[in-house]
Amino acid sequence: MRRLAFLLMCALLAMPLFAQVVCHFNLRTQYRHLSFSFTESHDTLYLHWAMPRGSQTYTGSYAMSPACRQHATRLCYVQPTPGQTIVTPSEELFCLLSRDALDALHATGQCRFNNTSLHLLETVPLSDGSINSTLLRILPDSNADGLASARLLHLKDFDEGYELWVLDSPRLPLIVRMLNNPVEIDWQLNGQL
Repeated sequence: MRRLAFLLMCALLAMPLFAQVVCHFNLRTQYRHLSFSFTESHDTLYLHWAMPRGSQTYTGSYAMSPACRQHATRLCYVQPTPGQTIVTPSEELFCLLSRDALDALHATGQCRFNNTSLHLLETVPLSDGSINSTLLRILPDSNADGLASARLLHLKDFDEGYELWVLDSPRLPLIVRMLNNPVEIDWQLNGQL
């Protein structure tokens, strides 16, 4: 009986935290499609990715600690490595904004992230048919009015010119789109599979 309870608990801990989404990366003229899913185990958030190439599918993960999810100050640009889990440094996140940055955006309309100032241009309701409205299906903070109040924060860095659209969610401030990225890697999440 203990063994069954242990196996059940392990299975529940490994269940996806949110639905799977597809991310389209554009690196100069190269295009890549990755599927993302998220799980949480022992307070660590795991972003699992899968990328089909030919007849094979390559997989790997990024692990982000509670401290980095709260206080990170920049994005992690470590290339996904098949078969490995990359533990992001405490000051970096992969495809997420930190809670501190999100709090600053709510309080002042700007934040420091990626060594630049990001300014809040607008909030975009997801329910209006705008960019990535299919992301409504993966919202982690769903409640009775969760779908009606879901929104993206449209941010811009005026120094380098890049733009971000971030899911306004303290639990998962997911960057759903990046445009004019200074390292020439733009991406967009395209909803649930």
